[in-house]
This record gives sequence, structure tokens and C-alpha cells, in this order.
Amino acid sequence: FFWQELLPVAYADAHDLPLVAARDSLRAMIAAEAGTLNWYRLDFWSERLKLDILALKASCAERVNYLPGALAFIKAARAQGFRLVLVTNSSRELLQIKDARTQITAHMDAVYSSGDFAAAKESQQFWHRFSEAEQLRREDAVLLDDSASVLRAAQDFGLGGVLGLRKPDSRRAAGSFEDIDSVETVAALLPAD
Repeated sequence: FFWQELLPVAYADAHDLPLVAARDSLRAMIAAEAGTLNWYRLDFWSERLKLDILALKASCAERVNYLPGALAFIKAARAQGFRLVLVTNSSRELLQIKDARTQITAHMDAVYSSGDFAAAKESQQFWHRFSEAEQLRREDAVLLDDSASVLRAAQDFGLGGVLGLRKPDSRRAAGSFEDIDSVETVAALLPAD
């Protein structure tokens, strides 16, 4: 919603552009930063687009919710004694907005933003720095993520397991992963009642 709908309208309005031209311009700028830390940095986009991206994100915070089964999965994993670590490419500021709606950080043993390590999760630099900070035993770690490039980076780093999430947005159709094991949502990992 944010990148495809809200931001193009705000960008068009702020720069007196037709909506189609704003979308085309944004698409090119965003594609140029794909997979880099800048793609996830709200301050970068605020400066680049001359818009208050954090305020725009906050304006649609009501859209932030747990996906079906996600909280139950977290609680089940906690009950099994797993260490739960949230590793996100979201900036700390955006994470605060999300956490205000979900209180997800209260369920985690640790929370890391890629900005903490000055590298996106798509990079090996991120995984090395995260591993040092977390004193990670690679072979025992499992990553659940909706990004194939992030999952491949974690695989290349040697994490014990990676699992793709095909439907990270309840308002959109499920995606697919060609060469990575995946489930539609974490609800599929819950034990049957």
C-alpha cells in the first residue's frame, strides 16, 4: 500500500506531477536502491523525495497488524523454549511505529535492525555483524523471511535453515519461491489442534 499507493500520490502532490509520472519516477529511484541499506532508510527517502516519509508511514499505521497465526506461532515457539530474535531491514523509527501497534518486541529476546549493522540483510556484511552481536551458532539458527534475496544471503552465510513466507501481506496474493522451502504463512507451522 505505502510504496504503490500512498507514496506516489504524496510525491505527485508535493512536486506537482501527474500521478503516472510520479509513479514512473519513484519506480526508477526505488529499483536503483533495491537490496541496499538505502532502500530501507526512511531518512534517505525523505531527503531524496523531499517528503517526511516517517510521517507518511505513521499516517497509515492502522494497517500494521499481525498476520493470521503469527502471534500464536510466536507464543508456541516461546513455549518450546526457542530464542526468538527479530531481525528486520526496517529502520528503528519504523519499527517503533510497528511496535506501537503490535508490541512485537515484547515477545522477542532481542531485536536488530539492519541499520544497527550499517548493512542490509541481503548482504554478507550484515550476517557477519549480526552473528558477532548475537554470538550466533549458525547451524542452530533458522530464518523465516518473505524475501528470497535475504533468504539466499542467510543460506550463503550458513544458517542452519531458511524458510520463505509466501504471504507476508494479508491484502495481497501469495508469492512463490523457486529454490527455497516455503509456507504460505507461519500459521502453517503451528501444531494441529
